[in-house]
Amino acid sequence: MKGTFISSDYIKARDNSIRFIEANTDTIVYDDIMDVEFSWQPLIDFISGSYDTLHIIHKPEIHYKSVKNLKTKVASQLPSMAISESTANLFDIVPPTVEDADNKFILRMAYDGGAIVDSEYCADSFNALTLMAEANHTSSIIPFYGISGSTTFNTLNTASYSANVPNAVVKYKSFLNNDVAFHTITDWPSKLQFISSSDTRYIQSFEISDESISDNVAWSYRNYSIAYGSDLATIDLGTSIKYAEFSLPTTSQIDHSAITENTYLGYKHYYEYSTSIIKAQGRRAGLFNTETFISGNNEPVGLNDVSIGQVLKSFHVEGLPDTDDPAIYYNYEIAGKTWPSGSQATGSIVQSEVVNYDNEEGVIIGLKVSGAANPVYLGPNTSVLCYHSGSDNIKFRALSTVDEDDVYFVNTDNSIVDIQENKMIILNSATGSFTTLDIETSDNVVVGDTPMYYFSFHNK
Repeated sequence: MKGTFISSDYIKARDNSIRFIEANTDTIVYDDIMDVEFSWQPLIDFISGSYDTLHIIHKPEIHYKSVKNLKTKVASQLPSMAISESTANLFDIVPPTVEDADNKFILRMAYDGGAIVDSEYCADSFNALTLMAEANHTSSIIPFYGISGSTTFNTLNTASYSANVPNAVVKYKSFLNNDVAFHTITDWPSKLQFISSSDTRYIQSFEISDESISDNVAWSYRNYSIAYGSDLATIDLGTSIKYAEFSLPTTSQIDHSAITENTYLGYKHYYEYSTSIIKAQGRRAGLFNTETFISGNNEPVGLNDVSIGQVLKSFHVEGLPDTDDPAIYYNYEIAGKTWPSGSQATGSIVQSEVVNYDNEEGVIIGLKVSGAANPVYLGPNTSVLCYHSGSDNIKFRALSTVDEDDVYFVNTDNSIVDIQENKMIILNSATGSFTTLDIETSDNVVVGDTPMYYFSFHNK
């Protein structure tokens, strides 16, 4: 039996009805809802007594914690159940193929471009909306406008809110992992003409309830389920409320100088209106361009000044696997808060040209540790070696998931370094870039001021 892990997003609209927005595979379970609003228990109950093998197809960079949680629960409750895994790379659109069998339940968490649910209705949420509209369920979906073939769909609600809240959302139809744009529309006919002529985009009403405005924060519902079998029956795993990262802006924080036109409110407002988290499926790893590396002679090296053959300060971790496969390096862990014997600060030779990724969304992480005069700025997907007091281990963790209250860095002399701030920062305009590089085997680039090195990050 094959099952697909899916999340579905809903909003409470201005009339207080619950409206479907979109469905997603490659979806992430937020850390704070695991075993609270979300639970694998319904799946365990479903497979108990019916199957003797559970096979999980996943992407470690986005599913590591939820898969570990599932495996732990299955091992505890169904000790005779065989558990196996296949992993896909973060940007893969076709996961490994696994042969089905009557005794096996295959849980696919990774996106599959060859599956209709994924490629037709998750990758292109416009298709999901038109499917429901054609089935006369317009009252259950977000109001929208778009063209499909010779058919024009238009259920838009064009009413406006207060000046600090948009009334429209523009989306691409079929660009994976592409974020949306929020607009204040004052000339609807011209905007719809623009959408009609582009054919690659569609527009939704921005719906938000009085309750949400009163809370001064946008929020939405996310349901998790597993669709399985030829009839796509579902196993419900729970529903959570997701809040935007920032509160709604005030009117004075929004530039309405062009309000007589169809104003795009700018990416800097994205995390005030959207309840989306930072997508892992984006190239946002590495040092921000305000930072420097450290030479073997303890001198700062500008990110653009690094060359092949140059020696940079690094930290060798004895036993660390030399791999860029997250299925391996995310599973590597050191028990306790002491580096393995033989680990040491060292110099490491740069093996290839540095890799730069533009900061297209204007999102960075400001990380400040005890004893540092200033924060260090990095991409939110950077994997850092750090110590978690709750699980008592050192391992790679994505920076955007690091909780400053119970995660610490371990200095090269095994002393514990407190994280004072781990802040998500939105720039007024998207600028800068993130830099990663490849150095010698099992060495990691270090960041910080000599003689104390704050932390090491995975050099992809």
